[in-house]
Amino acid sequence: MELMCAIRVIFFLLTTTVIIICLFMESAVVPPKEKIPVPHKMDAKGKMTMKRSLERTRSNILNCDVSNNRSIEEGQLPEGAISHNTVGLTMLISKPSCKALISGKDAEYNEMKTQIFTYKYPYRPKTDYQLVTRNCHNFLRDRGYILNVTSEEIGFPLAYNILMFKDVEQVERLLRAIYRPSNFYCIHVDRKAHFKVKLQIMSIVRCFPNVFLSSRQMKVEWAGYSVLEAEMACMKDLLQRPGWKYFINLTGQEYPLKTNLEIVRILKILNGANSIDATTNKKWKKLWKHLGNPPHKIRTYKGNTHIVACRGFVDYIMNNPIAKDFAKWVKNAVVPDETFFPSLNHNPHLKVPGSALGKTTIASMYTVSG
Repeated sequence: MELMCAIRVIFFLLTTTVIIICLFMESAVVPPKEKIPVPHKMDAKGKMTMKRSLERTRSNILNCDVSNNRSIEEGQLPEGAISHNTVGLTMLISKPSCKALISGKDAEYNEMKTQIFTYKYPYRPKTDYQLVTRNCHNFLRDRGYILNVTSEEIGFPLAYNILMFKDVEQVERLLRAIYRPSNFYCIHVDRKAHFKVKLQIMSIVRCFPNVFLSSRQMKVEWAGYSVLEAEMACMKDLLQRPGWKYFINLTGQEYPLKTNLEIVRILKILNGANSIDATTNKKWKKLWKHLGNPPHKIRTYKGNTHIVACRGFVDYIMNNPIAKDFAKWVKNAVVPDETFFPSLNHNPHLKVPGSALGKTTIASMYTVSG
């Protein structure tokens, strides 16, 4: 009996030892499965959408090839595309088909929405501006900047403000389109932007005598007062530059539909008047109703963040006590910049340069000379 118990104990110990050795060897030989990064949880419908997106993307063009007939062969990754492994699928993220987007095809639009909201950065920048701007002359020549302008453009200089946070290539493409030696350009780089973004844009700016970074950088938060602060930082700097007639504010994600000469001719027709959208729709009162009555009997308006304003309007914003009081009042409003600019432009009793006289025609505006 004692012999049988001893045999069972020995057998149990041997079995346990063998199992431990096998488990150790298995873990040493077979590497752990690599976890697939998943940007966010997806249901079955989302997976099907991604599968369809993959099928369409494989036949999409890259770099907006308007021929729209380039195909992607199995196993090949075209230049400008990035492969992402998501929910068990190998997703090929490419640039959109411009021809399909312009023609209004829903499939292309929906695919781009899927890619934009699924991946934070669909494709990476290719240009190292710290490298290509080492020789500014070559940079301006190779990138195709327009350095010769008409006498009409020289006589009507413009001032641009660009707010940016990322995508240096896109900002440089915008600058290349709107740049003329007769204009002035202030670029505000969000204080929370990546340091590489700041270095790249600084490299570009140093190649131009009339392009500069704002003297103050704000940590810009969407719909907050910091947006207006960033705009006003550039306004202050631009007022130090002489001669310009009109101020235009942009973000780094925009592109002009007109040439500089066409813009100059349009602004000449305005004859000193501002172009600032405004509405008194009651639904927008929620943006400022918690603030009480505005100062100086100002009637509040909701408008667009983008404005085209004469120099006198910009000077009024930065130096007039009424504008300063109103800026303090809108500080705690929602999207204060979209209340600040239109309200100052549509209160006739303030007599702001370039502003609307009231409920009359668009041509009925205060004008400024020079």
